[in-house]
Amino acid sequence: MSNLQVHQVTLRGNNRLTNVEIDLIDRINATEREVLKLVHEVESLLNAQAELVDTDRKLAKRCYQAEPGRLHNLAKTSLQVGFMHLVRAVSQPQSTYETLHD
Repeated sequence: MSNLQVHQVTLRGNNRLTNVEIDLIDRINATEREVLKLVHEVESLLNAQAELVDTDRKLAKRCYQAEPGRLHNLAKTSLQVGFMHLVRAVSQPQSTYETLHD
């Protein structure tokens, strides 16, 4: 049995996916879940720091200048977009235009 055998899975707007493609998308999704756990750990750290800002002037100044919450949100969004693009690179969905005009 070939690794490129077409598995009977078709996602809306996608071509049929091979077992190799499905396995790769599963690995991408699993990696994304792990990375987002790390992102959540950073969020927890930032929340803990936010509770100390009122009593620690050095921390308050550092957090004000560095904007860690903003950086965290930018990183989270960028990672989510990156994983979405990886999945789309593997699944190669049809464009909306092609779907509507076929």
